[in-house]
Amino acid sequence: MKNTAHWYLIEQEGLFHVYPKEGMEKLNPDTYTIQKVFDTRREALTEMGRLIQLEIADVKAHVNQIAKDT
Repeated sequence: MKNTAHWYLIEQEGLFHVYPKEGMEKLNPDTYTIQKVFDTRREALTEMGRLIQLEIADVKAHVNQIAKDT
């Protein structure tokens, strides 16, 4: 039996979330942006972690630039 479930990586109010299709259907469509759809929850969570690390790196670079300028 093939697993046909899909996992959605979304951005909602500046935060990343992973939902199965059933969870997505409960959300108001105007409150989120789909980043990507994955076959497994693990893939979705891995990508979410990668995106969070990129955000952290951006903030760190910004803070370092402010500290350098002062």
